Formats: sequence, structure tokens, C-alpha cells
Amino acid sequence: MKKFFIILIFVSFGFLMLSLAASAALEYPLPGLQNPNNPTPCDYIRALYIWGLSIVGAVAVTSIAIGGFLCMTGKIEKGKEIILSALLGLLLLLGSWLLLNTINPDLAKLECAPIAAPSATPAAPKAQTPATAPPAGSASDQNIRSQLTSGISVNKACNDPNAITCESQTCLSGLQQSTLTGINNLKNSCNCSLMITGGTERGCHSSGTNSHENGKKLDLAASNTNLSNLIYTKIGNSNPTPNVNYKGSDGNIYRYETNHWDICFEC
Repeated sequence: MKKFFIILIFVSFGFLMLSLAASAALEYPLPGLQNPNNPTPCDYIRALYIWGLSIVGAVAVTSIAIGGFLCMTGKIEKGKEIILSALLGLLLLLGSWLLLNTINPDLAKLECAPIAAPSATPAAPKAQTPATAPPAGSASDQNIRSQLTSGISVNKACNDPNAITCESQTCLSGLQQSTLTGINNLKNSCNCSLMITGGTERGCHSSGTNSHENGKKLDLAASNTNLSNLIYTKIGNSNPTPNVNYKGSDGNIYRYETNHWDICFEC
């Protein structure tokens, strides 16, 4: 009980000294301020916090040294008591820091943001960043669709060319002019209906210079026999190996992928 009152007296005295130091710090410079030119109350509290940690650490180390000296001079019990008290104090200090760091790491750091100087003129509003442009070309999906030869259809609508949702849409925005010309020429050569099942939509195709997203490739449904026969003629192979590139006589690259033809125009 006696020790408790002694500790209470020391804690009260410490708070009193801390309050006096804080009051004095508001009038006189205090070493260790984060923003010495324009200090805030947070800066003073931070500096006092660091000074308090340093003082407690120095007192603990000194107490351990004194306890070790007493043990060497024969006062073992007294020395052990002082060393144990110092270690408990350090443990309490470490525990309080760990508690603050666990609740919020910023509480343990005590970082103070500097006060920004008032601006003479209000800042101009930031311009809104435009949405990501379509890949490769500049034409919109509707513009490209309007230029397709009659008999070429697209299996799905294009809701958002920038969204990575290729399974639910087929987009033609940003298609290269050479690709648009190539698919129209292929339709005229085939004299059959074609269905586009893959365009410039993002998320389902490989990247690269000659890629779907760069407007160089289109996927066509392979269910049309006339289209397949035409491609066989162009690549000189009526039984192409799946997922292997074949260069056609027209300069295009044809690749059969399970249920569709992957065509890279003028690649």
C-alpha cells in the first residue's frame, strides 16, 4: 500500500511537471520540434513525448546500473529490487507503445502535419480526367458497325469498351482501318454471312502489337462451311491444327481456336 502511494505521488508530480513544461514550451523554443518555424500544439506534445521517453529510458538504465553496483557490494536484495523495478518500468513503457501501435500505428509515431499557408487566390478546380480512349484507332463501336458490309453481324452489343467484361460484350471501337477493310473483303470473297464473336473488348485476349485490343484481330464463328472452305484455300490446308498460325495467300494470319477463327489482318 505504501508503494502504491509513492507511485501515485511520482505520477502526479510527473503530470504537474509535464503541464508546466508544456506551458513554458508555448512561450520558449523547445528542442526537437518537427516544425520549428511554425510549431503547433501537436509539435510540442510530440517533442515532450520524445523527451519523456528519453528520460524514462535514461532513468531505467541508471537504475539498472545502480542495482548492479549494489549487488556487487553485497546488497544483493536491494540491488535486485532496484533492477526488477527498472525492468518493470521498461516493460510498462514498451507495453504502452505496443498498445498504441496496435490501435493505430500513427498514434505511436505522433507525426504532425505542417500548417499550410493560406493561399491568396482559391485553387482552380481540377480538370476531370477523360475516360480511357479506345485502343489503337479512334472510331467508335457504332461507327465501325455502320461500315461493315451487309451480311456481317456481331454476336453481342458493346456496352463499355473500357470495361474488362469481354464475356458479356463484343466491341469494335478502335478497330484498325486495315482490319475493317480486311473483314469486308473476306465477306465479298466468301459470298456468305459472317458473324464476329470477338473484337477489341478487353480482358479475354492476349496483348501485343498485333492483338485484339490494338484493333488488328477479329474472331469469326466457324460454323459457316463456306468461310472455312475459303480459309482452307487461302492457307493451303483443309485440316489445320488447332491453335497454330497459318499465313494465308492474302497476307492475313488464320488460327483455328475450338469454335471460331482468329484472324489477324495484314499482320
